[in-house]
Amino acid sequence: MAARLQRGRTNHDEMMKRNGVRPGMRVDGRIVLLGFLLLTSQAVESAAQVNTERLRRDDLPSGLSGSADGSITLHSGNVDFTLIELGGRLDHSGNGGTTFLVGRGDLGFQDGERFTRSGMVHLRQVRGADGRVAMEFFGQADHDRSRRLSLRALVGAGPRIRILERDGADIRWGTGYMFEHERLDLAPDDPHPDRTSHHRLTTYLTANAPIGEEGAASATVYAQPRLDAWGDVRLLAEARLAAGLSDRLSLTVTWNLRHDSRPPEGVARLDTVLKTGLAVAFGGG
Repeated sequence: MAARLQRGRTNHDEMMKRNGVRPGMRVDGRIVLLGFLLLTSQAVESAAQVNTERLRRDDLPSGLSGSADGSITLHSGNVDFTLIELGGRLDHSGNGGTTFLVGRGDLGFQDGERFTRSGMVHLRQVRGADGRVAMEFFGQADHDRSRRLSLRALVGAGPRIRILERDGADIRWGTGYMFEHERLDLAPDDPHPDRTSHHRLTTYLTANAPIGEEGAASATVYAQPRLDAWGDVRLLAEARLAAGLSDRLSLTVTWNLRHDSRPPEGVARLDTVLKTGLAVAFGGG
């Protein structure tokens, strides 16, 4: 009996690693996600670039699995405010590879007027995921009203290389080719083209490391320059810290930076977001 319980705890601890929570906390990833939905007014970074490292799962069971979540925020009185957020994913693992399909979206109204609408669907297949070098194939479609993005569609492929894996820490580098098409909802006097199609290099470096016995840190940096105009580049950086406050409570802090060297008129080149969340664990005995 003791041996079976220990094996169960070990499997569960492995599942928690991707959430940056120390073993033994037994924090359900859905609770962490729900906390972020309640504490922030955006879903994931659905505009321009998406940190797909946050979308990966290394603990997948064989075969098909999935999940879904959603929230609605209602406020009435001095301000009438409604925010609806929905998300879900499907995963498949087997035959030496993994595939995941993730979708997220939000829709917000204030005083009867729509003030936000964004959405994202991302599909990625990884072949040879257990080896030092893997091949990735991906596609994505997204939109974001706040950035005047009516549609962004892209496809691409490239290798993903494990540079280091030691004592719970790992560093990985990926690069590849990406074709991107955008449609923008622009003001009449905006000189920026409302439709563009570009070939880009996409490259990223990601690192994860434990901090003592109660915390974890991760960082990811993306760069996506145009192959025919290297000055037209998009950057995305994300850093995340997770700390266990007790056996049932953890704190997460996430910082995002997004830079577009040539945005439409009226859209800032640089966006930064700082998010703080709490996760409460239950069950597990």
